[in-house]
Amino acid sequence: MQAADRMVALTCMSTLFFAFCITILAADLTAQPAFSGQGDWAPDGQRIIYTSNESGTWQLYSADADGSDRQRLTTTQFNETFPSYAPDGKHLLFLSDRDGNREIYIKDLDGQVCRLTETSEDEFTPAWSPDGKRISFAFNEKDRRQSFLMDVTGENRQRFPAPEYDVIYPKVSLDGTEMLVTARKRGSAFNQIYVMNMDGSNPRNLSRRSQPNYNGDWSPGGSRIVFVSQSPGDKTTAALYTVHADGSGIRKITDTEAGCFQPRWSPDGKRIVFRLGWEKDHVGLFVMDSDGGHPVQITNRLK
Repeated sequence: MQAADRMVALTCMSTLFFAFCITILAADLTAQPAFSGQGDWAPDGQRIIYTSNESGTWQLYSADADGSDRQRLTTTQFNETFPSYAPDGKHLLFLSDRDGNREIYIKDLDGQVCRLTETSEDEFTPAWSPDGKRISFAFNEKDRRQSFLMDVTGENRQRFPAPEYDVIYPKVSLDGTEMLVTARKRGSAFNQIYVMNMDGSNPRNLSRRSQPNYNGDWSPGGSRIVFVSQSPGDKTTAALYTVHADGSGIRKITDTEAGCFQPRWSPDGKRIVFRLGWEKDHVGLFVMDSDGGHPVQITNRLK
């Protein structure tokens, strides 16, 4: 059998909620290992933007939702990560270390780039508010990760007031009254998925699992949340779960030998894009139905 024809089978397990069976072609190439991740949907649901390090640094790419018509969007020597489409589809938000530490940038689809933050520490996980008027993000401050909101111009920066928590992955709700966050309460061992009011009050723990939980994302209508949960220190156990915004109906939707990460709902709420595998176990980006069915691989790991 030729090396280019080797097939790698992911062992699949059926659960009450999910049966995930895929067979992946492993390409035998001479390039160094390359990975892709951090997928996000265009507002019309037709394309997915993501990041890949196949060029040697992390760059932004986009492709149709089936993986076809792949295009490279940035060609810098720096690391461009965490991309997301604006709700109007006319701008991209991303992180870059082109000016030193990781800062937040906004890019017009015609190529113009504007820097929104200028700090001495790294920013993390920028996200648009559903109305496209604000940007939420996390920031290292005095050995803690805190979350902030700012205008799309980078002005009027405000701290999300949750002093009892380390807060990352902040995302504003559809009606603008709540924030979805990954948060660890002081004295607690693990991150949990919380929804809080915009003033930090009424924190609701939705994940309620005695292990790390992170990467939460609102469904388009705001009724459900998808997130990652894993055993401590073992990313191969990372699985995707959904839960209703009131904390009911928690459901596991993936069960694979490689971990699942960075889930994002499609604009119509019918599909989820996610990364399968981490580092040496990395496989690529996949799109599946929101209940975990019909997974389709849209990027490959390059070896």
